[in-house]
Amino acid sequence: GINAEYMGLPELAKLNAEKKENNPDGSGAYLWYLDHLGTMQRVPYATQGHAGTFATAVCDRYHKPDLTQEQSIHLMKQCIAEVQKRIVINNPKFIVKIVDKNGVRLVNVD
Repeated sequence: GINAEYMGLPELAKLNAEKKENNPDGSGAYLWYLDHLGTMQRVPYATQGHAGTFATAVCDRYHKPDLTQEQSIHLMKQCIAEVQKRIVINNPKFIVKIVDKNGVRLVNVD
């Protein structure tokens, strides 16, 4: 798993230790959102940037905690389609990565 202390985030490392969220088997990984004011909250998904509002709306509607990897990729494709429909700037290429206990890898969403 990712060592939060090594990443320069001692507060997160302490929080994970208190909640026993750093398990040796790789389970217990969570997504945290940190806003511009320094507020940190555990979230099931997160989006950023100008298109984030549109992608968040799609995730709000279709995200479920038990999505399979294939369903998650489909959800990303739905987010991309919504962003392409609503944002005036033509951005035909998106990069999607999976981060899990096996590491980080690129996913083709074309």
